[in-house]
Amino acid sequence: MSVTMITMIVDRCPVDPDAVAEAYLLGTLPRERGTAFEEHYIGCPDCAERLQFTEEFLLAVRPAAAHLRSLAARECEGVLQ
Repeated sequence: MSVTMITMIVDRCPVDPDAVAEAYLLGTLPRERGTAFEEHYIGCPDCAERLQFTEEFLLAVRPAAAHLRSLAARECEGVLQ
């Protein structure tokens, strides 16, 4: 194994940003894990980038999700009447 490969493995972020960023932004992480993630992502470019991407994604899909929920609610009302 090359020195570069070993350095990449050692330097790799121990946090799985895909698993944590969404839960953090949605407020579903326990407080202590959220605080630990805040302290971590400030110094971790990979996690900071993933957090920004996930936040932008959530902001983009929220209007569509709200619209779909509204349509589903109206359809359910029609079925129940």
